[in-house]
Amino acid sequence: MMEPLKNFFHYTRSERNGAVVLLFLCIALALAPRLIPLFQPAPTIDFSEEEVLAEMLPPVDSEQEDAGSPGTLPAQLFEFDPNTATKEELMQLGLRERVAGAIVNYRSKGGKFKKAEDFQKIYTLSEEDYRRLTPYIRIAGSESPRSVATEPQVFLLFPFDPNTANEAELRTLGLPENVARAILRFREKGGKYRKKEDLQKIYTLSEAQYRRIEPYITIEETATPTPSYTATERPASYEKSESVVIDINQATQEEWQKLRGIGPGYSGRIIKRRDELGGFSSVEQVAETWGLPDSVFQSIRLQLRPSPVLRTIPINAATAEALAAHPYIRQRRIAEAIVSYRNNHGPFRSADDLRKLQVLKPETVEKLLPYVAFD
Repeated sequence: MMEPLKNFFHYTRSERNGAVVLLFLCIALALAPRLIPLFQPAPTIDFSEEEVLAEMLPPVDSEQEDAGSPGTLPAQLFEFDPNTATKEELMQLGLRERVAGAIVNYRSKGGKFKKAEDFQKIYTLSEEDYRRLTPYIRIAGSESPRSVATEPQVFLLFPFDPNTANEAELRTLGLPENVARAILRFREKGGKYRKKEDLQKIYTLSEAQYRRIEPYITIEETATPTPSYTATERPASYEKSESVVIDINQATQEEWQKLRGIGPGYSGRIIKRRDELGGFSSVEQVAETWGLPDSVFQSIRLQLRPSPVLRTIPINAATAEALAAHPYIRQRRIAEAIVSYRNNHGPFRSADDLRKLQVLKPETVEKLLPYVAFD
């Protein structure tokens, strides 16, 4: 009985070797899914449209996107690392929410920008935005074209006239001191910029700097300097210009142009600023108009008459979207904080209630109060 069983379970040397090899193969196959990733290099993500960004956000028509946004502040330019910048910081740089979201989404999928040129491969990023932001890209661990300041310098882009902008305004645009002074010296010697391209004649202005500010150059048509007249020979039109007084909240664009130094460009921007605010609460607010030189404002200040604002915000009923549309709020997170406070603590009864919001700076609250309706 035992002999047949013994013969049945008897293996030759080659059969035993084969069984051992088969056992090792089974163990290796079982462990392969866990071991193979340890020996593979970290996957790299291509910037191509098909593999990275195709599934991020569906294409949006530019007109629809413009219509859906409540307005934007002038772009703030500062040094940033595209590998660490938040969505809010990217939007502060002037990028649309759709583009900023695509960049953040790319990083969340493991992507990394190794050099400034990689930023250009985000297909939703326009060529204009890439050229505008390239000088401010600072990628940690890579060489920068210039040393990074300990505290980033913030620049502000706004419409300006090179024939009237002062040195402080030119420096605010991000132009170096020597360039700003060269522009002023050209004017002091009798020069005048008649078209945008004339600014390129300033030899200290680099091509990159010109491309960055070119969309904001506005050449105003100014009259020939008025000669001196005696009281008896002064033209009637001159007297009319100095005697005109307008209502800051009711004056039309044509009425604004009756003031000395205000042309179609400035008057259009003043009206636009007034519409965004819901009316000017004081004469001084007219000076907030983008690109309006302080010298021009001071010259017309006595010809401006204040009046009640045109539109107020129902602070206890307004949605976050409506609140964020106001120039003194703008940021969605602030608008949502106002709504959240209202929901948790009840309606706002007075200015003191509004001052309790920590997300609003005291000076911002004071600016907002003329536009707030507590009823």
